[in-house]
Amino acid sequence: MAKVTDKGFHVLGTSPSWRGPAFRGLICYKKYDGIRNFQRHPTEPTVGHAELIWHYDDPTPLYPLFETKMNKPLKKPFVSLVSFYYKDHMWRFDVTVRKTEAE
Repeated sequence: MAKVTDKGFHVLGTSPSWRGPAFRGLICYKKYDGIRNFQRHPTEPTVGHAELIWHYDDPTPLYPLFETKMNKPLKKPFVSLVSFYYKDHMWRFDVTVRKTEAE
């Protein structure tokens, strides 16, 4: 499965790309394993942060084409720091650190 990006493939900071539209392919899925070390804010009950544990799994047929170019090893746990907050009658979250290796 692939789709054409709106801005094309970025080469040397050009946007849109001089090479024209580029294709993005799904090479694997991100699977969430849970959260750990959840801490609520000491004075604000609707704010907190935690570590989100996840890994890459279920490779597609495109995975062998990109596994040496992308940092997406299968079944290796990663951690992302996430902050949670309640706004506009919904629970929301922001990822503060995108990807670090799990210990």
